[in-house]
Amino acid sequence: MNVHSAWDMDKLARTLKRYQLKKILGAKKVSDFSILIWRKPENERPRNASYVILKYRDDNGDIVTTETAYENGKFWYFYSDGSVGEVNEKVILGWDYFPYNEDLPRI
Repeated sequence: MNVHSAWDMDKLARTLKRYQLKKILGAKKVSDFSILIWRKPENERPRNASYVILKYRDDNGDIVTTETAYENGKFWYFYSDGSVGEVNEKVILGWDYFPYNEDLPRI
C-alpha cells in the first residue's frame, strides 16, 4: 500500500466516524456537539498548568461540572471574588480537556 492510499483510508475512516456520530446524535454538523471522555484523576492526570472541565459531587451530593485549573499535581477552583481553593480529590468523578483543546484526539 503506498502512502497516498493509506492516507485516503485514514481520511475515509474519519469521514465515516463523523457521519455515524452525526446520525446517532441527530446533528447536522460535527461542530454542533462535543463529546467528553471523563478520566479518573487516579488513573490519568491532565497536562501541568492546564485548564480542564471537572465533574464532582458537591456538598449536597449533586453532580456538578465546572472549569478548574490543574497545576503541580492539584486541581484548583477559582472563585468569583478572585480567591483560589484546592479541590478535594475524594469528590472528583472525572475530568476532561475543553473541546477546543489541542490535546484532544480529532474525529
